[in-house]
Amino acid sequence: MILHSSMGRLYLKGKELPGFLPPPIPRPLLSLSFSHYRREGRIPTTRRPFSRSWYHQLYGLQLFFYRRLEPAMPNPATHIQMAYRAAQKVDAPILVENMECYLVGSTAPDVRVITGQGRELYHFASLDFEAAGAGVAGMFGQYPELRMTSHRPTRSFVAGYITHLVLDETWITKMYRPFFGAGGIFETEQDGAVMDRVMQMHLDCIAMREIDGLRTRLAGFDGSVHIPFIDRGVLVDWREWVTNFLEQGFSWDRLRFMARRISRGDESHAAHRIADEFIRGMPDTLDELHRLIPESTLREFERAAIDEMAARVAEHLA
Repeated sequence: MILHSSMGRLYLKGKELPGFLPPPIPRPLLSLSFSHYRREGRIPTTRRPFSRSWYHQLYGLQLFFYRRLEPAMPNPATHIQMAYRAAQKVDAPILVENMECYLVGSTAPDVRVITGQGRELYHFASLDFEAAGAGVAGMFGQYPELRMTSHRPTRSFVAGYITHLVLDETWITKMYRPFFGAGGIFETEQDGAVMDRVMQMHLDCIAMREIDGLRTRLAGFDGSVHIPFIDRGVLVDWREWVTNFLEQGFSWDRLRFMARRISRGDESHAAHRIADEFIRGMPDTLDELHRLIPESTLREFERAAIDEMAARVAEHLA
């Protein structure tokens, strides 16, 4: 696929796509992207479906946020919290010594937020996988040197990366597909999409209280790891993005931002109404969601995810 933009228009294989003009890039992400290009004087060293100019990289970021709806995954706070729980279960000295690398690694597959690249480039599996572990197998299949590396910070980073891939895939198999996706328990796709985000935000609300003491460990990450598909400068920018995101704290108002992503800029989209009604009805609306999907179901998901994450990490470190 050959995709490029010129003067606010989008072209596919040389033919203009009529009427396509994505909404503006969210200001915090735009500012962060500009700071990266100012400081580094270059673009990320990754496979690029867009032009090499910074403008087209930012245009690619717009496309990332407003492309076709796909399942949402757990957010950074939840990834950090559950990765830390998995590390406690494994109890490996290498992770204690390199916790900053491990924690940044646990969020790193979502670096596409600042690179504008596709999901599969960093998650190593399509969304139609059959069982958790597909992404880990894909990563080691493409980069077998990561399985064998003796560099302890890199080994710890990869351990964190593994937890992210496993958690995303466990969410899809145990939560998204049976409850929120097509054929789930909600009447419309829009209801399922918004409630999927609500449940993830509920996890974030809990996680934010638990990971407060881990932020200083995140700040200690200097990018001194060897990851062939993510440039060191991009990793440092990503750590800054994650720490800034966590510093904003938790607010249910963020659900409205998620509704804008679901709607892809369509102000008449039902996701806006669903999100507004949910926020106005709190906490009763959250209680209603828990009547449909009990807390015990969520706890079972967490237990299964952490067990699988810990097993995969222990296997990697063995």
